[in-house]
Amino acid sequence: QVKQLQGTPASQKLLSGVNGWSSVLLVLATIIMLLTAPVYLRFVAGGFGEEKLHLTFQLLCIISTTVVFSGTLTIWRAVLNAGERFAYAALTPTITPILSIFLLLAMPSWGIYAVAVGLVGGSILELTALGIALKRQGISLIPKFNSFDANLRQVAAQYVPMVAGAFLMSSTTLVDQSMAAMLSPGSVAALNYGNRLISLPMALATTALSTAVTPYFSQMVAAQDWSSVRNTLKKYLFWIFLISIPFTGI
Repeated sequence: QVKQLQGTPASQKLLSGVNGWSSVLLVLATIIMLLTAPVYLRFVAGGFGEEKLHLTFQLLCIISTTVVFSGTLTIWRAVLNAGERFAYAALTPTITPILSIFLLLAMPSWGIYAVAVGLVGGSILELTALGIALKRQGISLIPKFNSFDANLRQVAAQYVPMVAGAFLMSSTTLVDQSMAAMLSPGSVAALNYGNRLISLPMALATTALSTAVTPYFSQMVAAQDWSSVRNTLKKYLFWIFLISIPFTGI
């Protein structure tokens, strides 16, 4: 909307402000997560012994940096998607699992730490890849702490309901894994593997389609073409329903 109505310089200023303030928010969230870990881990991993609990905290400390990385990656992917560079944004997340698998096979002596290092290293490589792609488009990624103008306030207002939705969705995973941690060893891993089977069709059927359609919704809203928005939304919901039926049967 900002780019369409106010031009590229205004959209660049908005992105720099979002990068700056989101970085502060993500760093604060990471610090709070680590400082309170000794308290909440005993509830989340109630069935773990002291040794396993200590290992969990060590792994948490290693992967905590991915909170900042993942938040930044989400913003940068959104910029690429807004520019209709869907393929590149969709391919970069494969870097982390590939690196994790490589480290598991190449460094068996590392054990579970290979996965943690793979997550952190993969996130850094993803940031590098996305950063290069955005730089080639002439987009500056330097965070700036701009004043809260009308555009930044609009983003903040849209951010609040997104945070509420993410909190509710993430809490379901937290509850599920907390209950699984009270059961026999391997229950948490079994639950995660089961969820991966469900997340695959969801990512293919809903996430991919919603990612592709969102930029077009943004353009229509910016142009206040509400008739097209309604028609596109109806078609979008229809195809989501149609695509989901076979996976539901499976």
